[in-house]
Order: sequence, then C-alpha cells, then structure tokens
Amino acid sequence: MPWLDEGFRILPVLMFDEYTKAMRKIRNEFQELSESHFLGQLTKWESEAMAMHNGTFNEKDYLPEHKLRKKFKFATECIPIPSSADFRVKISSDEMAALQSGMDNRLEQATRDAQADLWRRLVEPLEHLMSKLNSPDATFRDSLIGNLRDICQLIPKLNLTGDRHLADFAAQVERQFSGLQPQRLRDFPSERNAAKMDAESIMAKMADYMPAEVKGEQE
Repeated sequence: MPWLDEGFRILPVLMFDEYTKAMRKIRNEFQELSESHFLGQLTKWESEAMAMHNGTFNEKDYLPEHKLRKKFKFATECIPIPSSADFRVKISSDEMAALQSGMDNRLEQATRDAQADLWRRLVEPLEHLMSKLNSPDATFRDSLIGNLRDICQLIPKLNLTGDRHLADFAAQVERQFSGLQPQRLRDFPSERNAAKMDAESIMAKMADYMPAEVKGEQE
C-alpha cells in the first residue's frame, strides 16, 4: 500500500512470506526471460539491426553480452518502519522534539493515507459492480466478481490499524457477492435487481465510516 512520498510501500508482517515468495517467482521469471528472449538472441537482434540500418549500422551501439547482462536486475528490499525516537545525530533537545513531532505527524498521515487507499480498493470494485447492475445491457464477466472477492480476502492482511468497520464491510461484501454468477445476472433481471439493491444498501452504510477523502471522491 502507499507509504510516504519516496516510492516506499508498506507491507504488513502477515503478508511478508506471501510477498517474498511471489517476488522470488517473479525474479526467477525475469532472469529466465532476459536470458532466453534477449541475451540469448543477441546475434539475431544485431543481424536484424544491421539489415534495418543498412549503411548506418554502428556496431559500437550494441554492447557485448557480458556488459548487457549487468543492465538487467530485479531486486526488492524490506526495511522496518522508522520510529521518531530513532535518531543517531546529536542535536539540541528543542530541535530533536521538532524532528520527532514532524516525523510522528508524517507517519500518522502515511498510515491514514494507506488506510484510505485500502477503503478505495474495496469501494471501487463495488461501485463498478453497481454500475453494471444498473445497466440492463451490461456485460457481466467472471472478473467482475473475482476482483471484488480478491480484495475482500486481502483486506484482513493489509488492515494496518485494525479498522473494525473496514473488516466488517469486507466480510459482508464477500459474503453477499462472492457467490454471484455472471450468467445468472445476465439471464435473470430479478437476481440482478436484488444484487443492485444489496450493493446500494452496503455502499450507503459504508459512507458513514469511510475516510472523508474517500467519501468526497464518491460525491
């Protein structure tokens, strides 16, 4: 989830093993593809470039394999969330207090932003479902329900502050909509209308608890 402005993202401990396994798989795929689809076919690419550029081909534009291999890298790094009490510099007590206060405020805001993002990730697919249910000619795909179910199952692992309302709504949404069948929504207007009413009811209740910035985006 979003965290601070420097590109960092926050990862709850509950997701650490799942995250590292997924990144390991992606890194292996990345390395295999860079070898098989690019580095292993350099001769082919250079031959095509030579034919394409004809007399303007410059072999110095094409690095040798051992140098190109260094251009490909996939890495991730996990670091603990800093604490305002963790400063290793000698400054005055007033300056220290100001730094700690500023950092505490920044971390609190980052936490609020992360939680707001999590609310959005629940609200947006639910709104998308409501939009489809409101349109008699809409196309209902399996991903419509699958996306909603996936975020409902992810929220308990990413709920940084233990927001009980967010957790309850995620459970309710999953319980209410994960069993919907796109084909039946297409074929039976009564089921589509019932699902639409359920979605509108849940969304109306959620509006009383979601962060102000998320609620404002819905208005």
